[in-house]
Amino acid sequence: MSLDLARFGARRPYLFHLTARDNLYGIRAAGLIECASALFARAHDGELSTMRRDLQRMIEVDSRVVVVRDQKPLCSPAISFEEGWDLPRFVRHINEHVFFWPGSSIGPIKSGLNHYRRYAHEKPALMRVLWCSVLDTNQTTEPLFSRYNSGAPRMVNGKRSPRGAETYLDSRQFNGSASDVTEVVFPQRVVLPSDTEVSSSYSGPWEKLDIGTKMVLT
Repeated sequence: MSLDLARFGARRPYLFHLTARDNLYGIRAAGLIECASALFARAHDGELSTMRRDLQRMIEVDSRVVVVRDQKPLCSPAISFEEGWDLPRFVRHINEHVFFWPGSSIGPIKSGLNHYRRYAHEKPALMRVLWCSVLDTNQTTEPLFSRYNSGAPRMVNGKRSPRGAETYLDSRQFNGSASDVTEVVFPQRVVLPSDTEVSSSYSGPWEKLDIGTKMVLT
């Protein structure tokens, strides 16, 4: 049984992305979100792609500073790796994707809210996009789906959380419904649709990102 994209969009009409406020300028100027590995390569720090980040990283890309989040919750003792996988390989796999939390007009699912609370003291920027808009804008890039918060594995009843090639699956391979999806990810980059919105809080107010123009969050 595959995941029906239309039904998914009806149940989860919005996708949410959290980023450092200082990253907004570059995202708005480019009109897209790039994966961490692409940013590391452009900053000539490609070796960072396989290194778990205990702290956030500040790198220089095109003469501007980009903040890349830490990966503290990515704890290998809680992971059951697929054959041939280890932590460096999985870190690279994570870094090759752009991540969104699915949700509705009132906010993301619980995992997304927990993620926001973890970084709320930093006053991050929140972006939301309509599912139908991001699909239309990225027709050559297929979304992938995960049952887990892939960067925060947990032991459940003494059982480790699986990670590897099957962590992110396309709609044909994902055996479940919209309620089984914890993350929606895109490989490499996501072009933002013109109706992308930004806010300082999931409770709003939400404003149009106005790609290509100057905007200051308050």
